[in-house]
Amino acid sequence: MSRKERRRQEKLAQQQSAAIQKNPLQAAGQFFQAGNFDEAAPLLEQVLTTDPQNFDATMGLAIIHATRGNLDQAIPYFEKAASIRPDDAEAHFNLGRALGDSGRLDEAASAYRRSMEINPHVEGPHVNLGNILKDIGDMAGAAQCYRHALEINPNQVLSHSNLGNVLEKQGLFDAAVAAHTQALAIDPNNA
Repeated sequence: MSRKERRRQEKLAQQQSAAIQKNPLQAAGQFFQAGNFDEAAPLLEQVLTTDPQNFDATMGLAIIHATRGNLDQAIPYFEKAASIRPDDAEAHFNLGRALGDSGRLDEAASAYRRSMEINPHVEGPHVNLGNILKDIGDMAGAAQCYRHALEINPNQVLSHSNLGNVLEKQGLFDAAVAAHTQALAIDPNNA
């Protein structure tokens, strides 16, 4: 490496360091967006030492831990994010996903219900709550959730397919065939 190139890289490193110290949350966001969680996580932790109620830093750390499969570490951050912004539907939805993935189905269902109370016009919480209800044997409740999801997005193949599955388990074969037929009309290659 030439002397000129080495100086240029040193200057760039100093500029990056100054930018990080000036606004660690913004720098963490850039690392996060680039998928560089190893650089983002300590900056987000630094933000929380000076601003423990920072929603963005809390949610960022929750997502990093969840992405890495560390649900025991992610869930407290998701819970904290939901408490910082109790009317943030996405915070409750993400909490529900982490709780569901860790097998805490009752708590996950509560988080999804809260997300739907805040914003009933997003299909994800309806679908995920339907999946939980299906898993615990509440086929009628699951069918209702999938129908709500389909009201929001009638072209959601998975919701049609899931609805067909729970209708079949309820013995409603004609309705199940209709739901699966609708799924195939949208995606003819769906297995």
